[in-house]
Amino acid sequence: MKSILRLGLLVAVLALLVTGVSAPARAQGGVCAFGADDCALLEKVAGNSASVKSFVIESLSVKFAASGLPNNTPDINFEVSGSGGLDASGIAADAMADPAAVLKGLKAALKLTASATGAAAAAQSIDLELRIVDNWLYLNAGQATGGTWIKFGLDKAMAAGGAMSGGMNPMMAQSMMSNPAVANFIVALTTMEGVATGAVTDGPTIDGVATKSFTTSISLDALVKGLTSEEFRPKLKELLAAFGQTIPDSQLAQLSMLSTMLEPTLKATTFTITQYIDPAGANMHGIMIVFDTTVDPSLAAMAGGAAGGSPIKVSFSLDFQMSKLGEPVAVEPVADAADMSSMMGGSK
Repeated sequence: MKSILRLGLLVAVLALLVTGVSAPARAQGGVCAFGADDCALLEKVAGNSASVKSFVIESLSVKFAASGLPNNTPDINFEVSGSGGLDASGIAADAMADPAAVLKGLKAALKLTASATGAAAAAQSIDLELRIVDNWLYLNAGQATGGTWIKFGLDKAMAAGGAMSGGMNPMMAQSMMSNPAVANFIVALTTMEGVATGAVTDGPTIDGVATKSFTTSISLDALVKGLTSEEFRPKLKELLAAFGQTIPDSQLAQLSMLSTMLEPTLKATTFTITQYIDPAGANMHGIMIVFDTTVDPSLAAMAGGAAGGSPIKVSFSLDFQMSKLGEPVAVEPVADAADMSSMMGGSK
């Protein structure tokens, strides 16, 4: 039973991710969640966005909260906010499959404030600034770095990361998404009835640009019921086979039990993706993702909570707004930053 639950949750998470990414503008034969004119605008926005290599980050906000966690784990509240800019115009088109080449051509600057509170700890906050330029990562994290700038050679960071991951290519997701079985799986998800609904409302004004909010709401209840249906099983088998995995039909049949087990939690879950769209320029100026769920006490008990205990509540939000699309972003190196590359196995 546990193996079936793990498989079902893994497939559901994959489905959630690819459905969320593809829902705002359903391509490759999928079904758009908006009206015909709005869908045509989103297709144009997608084309324009592909050519945007630089932008100013007007605001960035990430929030995460969790309560009712098992094993007497304290409640968690974490927030990050900030602003900055990113410029990828120095990355060659044929370099995207090489993470080291990507980092060499990337420039970015961020000023962030991070704070965390918990039931068992006092509130903590930190201001930090980071820059990426000329294949270096510069960081000033206040007291954590002694109030001074430090730097790391990104080639060393990539080498250390590759060693820790056993040589795994961080860009493997790109090849995974080009796998025909994955593409077929995504198209099948986007054509599921009742999974995605769309709404268009007035959005925020970002650096003087009036936007519209294109919000896609994902019904996880409908998604999981579709995933565990008999009609969808061939797609699951095809997806698993593409990665060298097989599963007996008898175990696939048991996946239908997940729909009943998860139904109270799924119905108590909201998941929305909002794109901030400039209708006049057909450009995207940001995105907001909101996820909120209450895990049913019986399901929480299976995750390690006490039987008959409290539900687990989890919320996450990301709000990202950008302006000055296509304009260059200036990022200066820090001349007197202390080189800490030796912490990753040697100097740059």
